[in-house]
Amino acid sequence: MKYSVSLLAILSIVFGLTFLLAGGTEVPSSPTAPSAQSGIAVIELFTSQGCSSCPPADQLLQSLVRQAEEEDRPIYALSFHVDYWNRLGWEDPFSDPAFSARQRQYAHTWKNAQVYTPQMVVNGRRGFVGSKQAQAQDAIQAALATDAAASVVVQLSTEKDVLNVAYEVHSSKHQSQLLQLAVVEEAVATPVRRGENAGRTLQHTHVVRHFITQPLDESLKGQIRIKLAPDLPREKAQLIAYVQEAASLEIIGAMAKPLPSELP
Repeated sequence: MKYSVSLLAILSIVFGLTFLLAGGTEVPSSPTAPSAQSGIAVIELFTSQGCSSCPPADQLLQSLVRQAEEEDRPIYALSFHVDYWNRLGWEDPFSDPAFSARQRQYAHTWKNAQVYTPQMVVNGRRGFVGSKQAQAQDAIQAALATDAAASVVVQLSTEKDVLNVAYEVHSSKHQSQLLQLAVVEEAVATPVRRGENAGRTLQHTHVVRHFITQPLDESLKGQIRIKLAPDLPREKAQLIAYVQEAASLEIIGAMAKPLPSELP
């Protein structure tokens, strides 16, 4: 008799749940666990062909790019060549004073006066010696595990030697933000004839050839024209766009898109 009562009770519970699920009374569900890798990682390497300590960092960046491509992870690499090594015997052909200024901006924001090469910065939050693989992996994993607060959509078109970029940003944050647009050359080899790396052929990846900072207005969309260098191989270049908070310099969203291989 106890067995019959228990069976009836179980059946009542089962039919009751079925009715609730089908009949309109909402049954609370358990929250879905967030993805372990729901974010993005933007790696900025400040380097120079005139610095003998930089080639190991350049090689590490190449390794990180290959790994990201193999594993299809949202990792975006940029190699910024600074100009303050140029006075020591070799002028880096990819160096730009604006890239040195960008590095100093990080030091100022973090209240750290130290500026050096090679330096790697991940998502604008952490800076460390650019050849330190363990620190790089830790910073990348932390970045990927943090939800991206913004996303970027771009449409690219060309007009002679000009790249037209139409952009739209979707962001859950409301403080002042910047859209960073970088045209990068995916692979570069340079024979160095003077300076600390004299006699070596240096390999670089995702070398920044053009860099534009666009403050975002309330519409979070707009258009930018980028005049491309004549020697930039279009088939080996891409546009990396990322959203950065103006005050903290934290990077909160990013995307990449290949450049059109031919320009009219």
